[in-house]
Amino acid sequence: MKGSYRITISNAKVRYDFIIRRNITIIKGDSATGKTTLAEMVQEYYESGEDSGIELSCEKSCRVLGGRDWNMVP
Repeated sequence: MKGSYRITISNAKVRYDFIIRRNITIIKGDSATGKTTLAEMVQEYYESGEDSGIELSCEKSCRVLGGRDWNMVP
């Protein structure tokens, strides 16, 4: 991936809006700041699409790598 991409993801309770500049991004930070919520929202949108009640906007595909997929090579 070259360049930077804006990601906006939201549901009825929360909205995230940020820019990534790498193909794989690791999100870290203090406890209780929304990291798990963000990952769960991206995963739910990936699995259920618009039926999830989540809106996701990005030029590229967004996905959470976890479980067996964590070392997946795209």
